[in-house]
Amino acid sequence: MKKYKLFIITTYNCNLNCKYCYLKKINLLNKKNAFDINNIINSINLLVPKKYRSDSTIIFYGGEPLLDLKNIKKIIIRLKLLGIYNFNIITNGTLINKNTIKKLKNWGIKNITISIDPIETNLKNRSTNIKKLITNAKLIKKGGIQLQISSTISTKINFKKNIINLLKLNPNYIGFNFSNINSIKRITIKDIEYILSLHKKNIKISPFSNYFFNYLDNKLNKNKFCGYYENTTYGIFPDGSYDRCHLLTMYKKYNLKKINNINICLNKNCEIWNYCKGGCKFLEKTNPNQFMEMCKFYKKIVKVYNKQQ
Repeated sequence: MKKYKLFIITTYNCNLNCKYCYLKKINLLNKKNAFDINNIINSINLLVPKKYRSDSTIIFYGGEPLLDLKNIKKIIIRLKLLGIYNFNIITNGTLINKNTIKKLKNWGIKNITISIDPIETNLKNRSTNIKKLITNAKLIKKGGIQLQISSTISTKINFKKNIINLLKLNPNYIGFNFSNINSIKRITIKDIEYILSLHKKNIKISPFSNYFFNYLDNKLNKNKFCGYYENTTYGIFPDGSYDRCHLLTMYKKYNLKKINNINICLNKNCEIWNYCKGGCKFLEKTNPNQFMEMCKFYKKIVKVYNKQQ
């Protein structure tokens, strides 16, 4: 059964000015956009076959999606008529309050991912109070919506300490990203052993993709780095146009043909080839040096994992 995942960008506007923002890097942050709900619905109707819609997920993205609640509500109403009922939101978390949570719950939002960077860097990177984000994360849980956390790791962070602090919020999943190559290099064998110990307890913590641990545990017959390789993941612009990856939607200037022609890694004899199939096409194009460092990092995890078996 295919499970489609569609990231909808309704707005490029944001109430923050984060240091590492992708939209900021390509001059899309706060850019005026021509929102067209009919084109968005038509694109989804085209991309997702009817038989797969009940298992598909819509993720509202941005920009800051909570700045555009009116259009999110309209999209949800229309998509329910198409047989799509699973809706999530990725937000910076600053605009959350009891009233917003109540609305999102009533509309059918099942999961909210908020960005909580480590205490040491949150104010510097995102100009927002970490205490406010923690309070809002608790509101999400109290409001009956599942909580996921995204955390960007920099070179100054104690990785294990950061994860321990985030686990206190009892999220369903923690995904961590790296701000640069050196932040990847700083992850120690002990850090990896800690991640794997949590994995054994069914606590989901992962870099980029939780597919990775499914690969390690042989839970998938056909392991893929992400839905890009199965044509089940798409990003949709405010005007209804779309691309095969939600990250590529933010880098619209990179067309799919150009992306597909770039292959840093084609080593099918690699020990993690069945997992990555050559790795993240977005990262490969936009940051090839970090792409190679992530490859080394994944191999390090495999080595530690196999040693524990």
